[in-house]
This record gives sequence, C-alpha cells and structure tokens, in this order.
Amino acid sequence: MVGTEDGLFILKHNDTKFTNASDIINKNQAKTVLSLLEDKEGNIWIGTYGQGIIIYNPKTKTTKKTLSDNSKIGTITKLIQDKNGTVWAGTFDAGLFAINPNTLDYKQFNESNGLTSNTVYCIFENKEDNTIWVGTLNGGLCILNFVNSIDRPLVSVFKHLENKNSISSNSINNIYKDKKGNLLVRDKQWLK
Repeated sequence: MVGTEDGLFILKHNDTKFTNASDIINKNQAKTVLSLLEDKEGNIWIGTYGQGIIIYNPKTKTTKKTLSDNSKIGTITKLIQDKNGTVWAGTFDAGLFAINPNTLDYKQFNESNGLTSNTVYCIFENKEDNTIWVGTLNGGLCILNFVNSIDRPLVSVFKHLENKNSISSNSINNIYKDKKGNLLVRDKQWLK
C-alpha cells in the first residue's frame, strides 16, 4: 500500500500498476494518508490528515477508527508497533499516543507530561534499552524510558544548543539505526 495526498493505492506483487484503494479511507471521510503500518495481526493502520487512524482488516474488509473523535488529535504523522505490540502514533498537534491494538485504549504523552513539543515527526523503538525515541518539531529529540511504568516514563531531552557536539536543529525528521548499531538522527539541517 502507498498513502498519498490523494488517497490510498495498492501495488500487488508482480504487478506494474497501482490500484486505487481510496474507498477504504473515503467512507471514513478521509482523503490524505500520512502514515501506514501493518501490525502483527496483519491489520493495516492508516494515519490520516484530520481524521485520525483508520484500521483496515484485509481479511474481513472491515474498518474501525481511533483518535478521530477530537479534531485536535486528527492528524497522524507517524505509526510504529513496538516489540510488545503497542502501537505508537505521532500527531501534528496532540503529542504521542500509546495504543493497545486489541482494545484501542490509549495513553497520551504531550507537553503537559514530558514531551517538549506536541508535534511528533518520527518515532523509533530502541529495542536494546526498551526506549521510545521521539523526533519533534522545535522540541528536539525526546527519549522515553518506561523503567517504572507506561504512565510515568523518564524523559531525556536533546535540544539544539550553541554546541558543535549537539544536534544542529530542534526539528527531528527521522531516526535510523544502521547495520553497526549506530543511531542516526536526521534533522532539518542533515545527519548527526
């Protein structure tokens, strides 16, 4: 699947052209797709512009929605699923959400409880130390450590300082782990 500003499209294996699958999101009043995730059960989580998350079950061809009730939550910028099965959703203006994929219950993390920005550009799970790395708009890099519980993570923050050894921008666009185990952080300047 490919999500675009104009909808949802499927490129089947050994095919050379895309099939429009926008009917999956259109019936939920969505048009623009910003993020896609296939969960461990084979469901497709579709992060939309303004309409929250649409969860599509390709076996039953049914959908359900979450994070769509409140217009401030509605824009989903990034989706990942961690090794424990929790789905993490970054939003444009409502912070970060940890979602139970079975019940759709969620916990919100934002500026009032540890994040440095309510706009999340990227999310990365560091499996070695069980932390969630969150790249934000103008808030730098937040690392959430759930040593005690999911309700009260320890939050480490890396922000741009007038220091050549710091990140060069407070807008973090991507986090990537290379084959050697190095974590690369892409900000609006370039790579660090």
